[in-house]
Amino acid sequence: MTAPAVSLSRATEEFSKLGTLVGSILRRDRVRLAAWFLGLVVCIASATQAMAKMFSDPTSTATVARAQIMATPTGQAFGGPGYGIHDYTLGAIMMNELLMSTLVVMAIMSILLVIRWTRGDEETGRGELVGAACTGRSAQLTAAIKVGFGLNLAIALGLTGGLMAQGLALSGSLAFGLGAGLTGWFFVGLGAVAAQVFTTGRAAASGAMAVMGLFYLIRVAGDVGHAQQAAGDPAGSPLSWFSPFAWPTQTRAFVELRWWPLIYSFALALILAGLAAYLLHKRDFGAGLVQPKAGRAQAKASLRSPMTLNWRLERSSFTAWAIGAGLIGLSCGFINVNTTIKEMLSGNATLEAVWGGSGADITSGYYAILLMYGGVLAIAFAMNVVAHLHSSETKGLTELQLSTPVSRPQLMTSGAVIALAGGVAILVLTGLTLAVGAVPVNGASWWALLQGGLVLIPALLVFVGLGLTLLGWAPRAVSLMWVYLVYAVVARLFGAVLNLPAWAVNASVLAATPTVPAEPVTYAPLVVMTVVGVVLVALGYAGYRRRNIITG
Repeated sequence: MTAPAVSLSRATEEFSKLGTLVGSILRRDRVRLAAWFLGLVVCIASATQAMAKMFSDPTSTATVARAQIMATPTGQAFGGPGYGIHDYTLGAIMMNELLMSTLVVMAIMSILLVIRWTRGDEETGRGELVGAACTGRSAQLTAAIKVGFGLNLAIALGLTGGLMAQGLALSGSLAFGLGAGLTGWFFVGLGAVAAQVFTTGRAAASGAMAVMGLFYLIRVAGDVGHAQQAAGDPAGSPLSWFSPFAWPTQTRAFVELRWWPLIYSFALALILAGLAAYLLHKRDFGAGLVQPKAGRAQAKASLRSPMTLNWRLERSSFTAWAIGAGLIGLSCGFINVNTTIKEMLSGNATLEAVWGGSGADITSGYYAILLMYGGVLAIAFAMNVVAHLHSSETKGLTELQLSTPVSRPQLMTSGAVIALAGGVAILVLTGLTLAVGAVPVNGASWWALLQGGLVLIPALLVFVGLGLTLLGWAPRAVSLMWVYLVYAVVARLFGAVLNLPAWAVNASVLAATPTVPAEPVTYAPLVVMTVVGVVLVALGYAGYRRRNIITG
């Protein structure tokens, strides 16, 4: 056999059964993939429609005031460098205010999914079984990367279509979608590399998320104070170019479109994917390039219960979500509402509806919106804890715990308590950090802001109950709780703008929660949500006790 023929044969063996593995991932995670796709596309499409109604005139007082907000350090930290603010059209609004949050969500999605399909499968033993079925050494990793790339591309096209549906130009809409999709590609590659470096899926995800956070901070440091003042001027500083979060914003879509910044995302995504493939052959199957340090021979007494063990596993996640909530409170609390927010809402009835109605106090309505954002972070942490209960079960860890003197109710209780306690702590933290700036700058009340966070506890309980119910009765559909979170946020923020029927808006527990401090506390909906949450938790326990444990 000639040398080229040998090389071709080896390459064929290396990727043997690649198509079969791609199909397996698509079939196994079809619900999760559909949830991510629909959640992102529907959310952005709804937000675009709402923005089109609220800010249709770039010369209006509300639009000009909004542009001024995005040029402040707070606006730049959360949205980007701030370009096109001199002519703040709908396209510029989408790029400055919604693109960055989309990038973060797609980065998180890409990291979690690719690690699940690589390192996660090795942990559960599925990877070893697949590897024994005449599959190539590189086939599993390549299949995960291909599906990750494909999902991000599908979402990119969906986002493009959602923007075009509101009359935005094809070129700008495509730049928005491709910027988000290629950023997802970059983090697919980063997640694939992390899966080779670390020994466990949790460590790989934490490492990749830490790098993602560093990239975001680099982008913030480079963008703050460098807003575009006039057409043609630069936006952002050279420092921000070292972050993948900056490249999509530097396309300046809808204003001064340029495609070349996306080359960085595309090229580095391929380089990271290639690096992951290279590292795959530098380690043993099931091992990582970085070996964890040896633990104690005997566990501490504080780790000898399901509650303390789960808290140890979730404390890093809690810290990350709490920092995010604290940053929202601290950065937004110091905004002078009288000189910015009130001017933005002046005469804009549609935007006033989002803030709580024309009769609502604008300052209080602004704080109610921020507290709701903190509530979303608290709910996300809690649902993440429930998701980890499911992932531990599929990895075989739950079966090991239940082989000890630990009952199923004890195991579920440990997750439920940590989810609720951690969520409540994040709600309290949001209110307190918001008050640090809001009290001296705008004369807000500490108690009113803290109360605005506490009224979201019943909504938190409903989400935890929903997650536990799915875990108990339909564990493979646990991801659907994230779909409901997206719906709840859209209905709360844009229900009035999108003219949704009252029943559809009230189906969102966030919309049904009193918007304190914009309005007084009404206890009836809180009591109803608390009862619903308790019933859902009880249903979850009943289902979890009767069904078989899933392994794999």
